[in-house]
Amino acid sequence: MSYDLPDFYRIRSRGPLYPLTDLAELAARLGSIVTFDRRGDVVWFDDFESGLSAWQKSESGAGSGVDWDGNVSRSGGFSAKYTLDSSAANVALFRIFPVPVLGKIGMEISFTINSNLSWFQFLSSYYDSANVAQFGIRYNNALGQLEYLNSSGSWIEIPDLNIRAPYVSKWNFNTLKMVFDLEKTIYTRILFNELAADLTEAPSTAVSSQPARLDIYMRAREGASGESLYADDYILTQNEP
Repeated sequence: MSYDLPDFYRIRSRGPLYPLTDLAELAARLGSIVTFDRRGDVVWFDDFESGLSAWQKSESGAGSGVDWDGNVSRSGGFSAKYTLDSSAANVALFRIFPVPVLGKIGMEISFTINSNLSWFQFLSSYYDSANVAQFGIRYNNALGQLEYLNSSGSWIEIPDLNIRAPYVSKWNFNTLKMVFDLEKTIYTRILFNELAADLTEAPSTAVSSQPARLDIYMRAREGASGESLYADDYILTQNEP
């Protein structure tokens, strides 16, 4: 285990105690959910410990929906449970933010996978009152690949990202992070569990006169009925490198 400072540093340890100057490491040791990728400055996060009142819901499919769950979680004691009780069920949580300072933005979420899952999408729509740019990453469970939403609005496999099939269990949370540049309107990088890829591609864009804002979506679709998945520890960052 490292103790943060080298032996020749001017501040000396006292017995078994060592100084700690890395505040990100200190936060992680104190229980922060920002442990997967510590780059960027946290703007907002939700560990779902206080329910789903910060989110709106989009639900389709008989018996399907998103609920607050206290049985399965990545951290703490609660998560968002996506119930997908019908074939082609399509459910989502979404939230609307004011436009942040333009620059590199990061979004992170952890989610589980079930055997009937078709895909899990992570989307962000940036409206500037004249146009909309939609950034999206999708874990395609049917094909076992990670895809991005390209400039023509199609889902394209991310090259050079060889995904190994994740363990299917409601206790195994896979972490996905997408970084994109609102100022240049371009993707920057993608992280999925142990994998990382640079992605300098343009997102899907269209003309839109809707009010300026940043929309966040976490959407899942089921190929067959009868299973659930869980999402936990959403993190929004800015000033990403």
